[in-house]
Amino acid sequence: MRTWMRWTVCVVAVGLGLVPMTSRAQEAVELEDAKGERRTLVMALPMSGLSEQVGVGVEQAIGSHVALAGAAKAWGSFMGNEAYLTQGVGPTLDTHRWGVGVDAGVHFYFTGRAPEGFWVGPHVEMSMTRQSTENVFTPSWVMPDERHVYVSRARRVDYGGSMRLGYTAIVGPGLTVQVAVGLGALVNRTSSFSIHHPPTDDGYPGFGMSGLDFRGVTLAPRMTVGLGWAL
Repeated sequence: MRTWMRWTVCVVAVGLGLVPMTSRAQEAVELEDAKGERRTLVMALPMSGLSEQVGVGVEQAIGSHVALAGAAKAWGSFMGNEAYLTQGVGPTLDTHRWGVGVDAGVHFYFTGRAPEGFWVGPHVEMSMTRQSTENVFTPSWVMPDERHVYVSRARRVDYGGSMRLGYTAIVGPGLTVQVAVGLGALVNRTSSFSIHHPPTDDGYPGFGMSGLDFRGVTLAPRMTVGLGWAL
């Protein structure tokens, strides 16, 4: 009888000792399941491609190790300065530059579970940049004024692809941080033309419209920093 009671006490003690371990294991499983359910990332991109580019990105896991990613970005700048010529201060020279771009890619996760961990993948890219500049042109014997200002405009289109290596971390309940680096190969086409003022009554000859077209290929580094939320 005493032996049976001792075995009973031992079994109860072992069972009570296993309860916290079982509870902690269950909590870990539930946490992992909840984490695994986060299959979509929505991120702001304070730095994308070039330091002046900002954008938004979305990534959707379509498997345990594969995710589709897409982003849209924009950039712009403005510069203005006075033209100091031999005759005096000429009109202000203004340069406006802005652009938009999109890219899409596939991320293959070789650690963790998509969309979290280290990944590598190809991206396709396309962007367009426009620039407008006001220039001063005047003979050396003429005081410049608004009649001697002409506008140069240029449009550049880039398209191609890049290969990127990155890491995505889901911090806390959903906060997401993503960093990626890579190298892109882009075909670009630049079209530029200038609009000049017509001749004036005082004998200034004026200028017409002219245009140029350039094509080329560029290799450019890629770096992306993303901050967002996992859904």
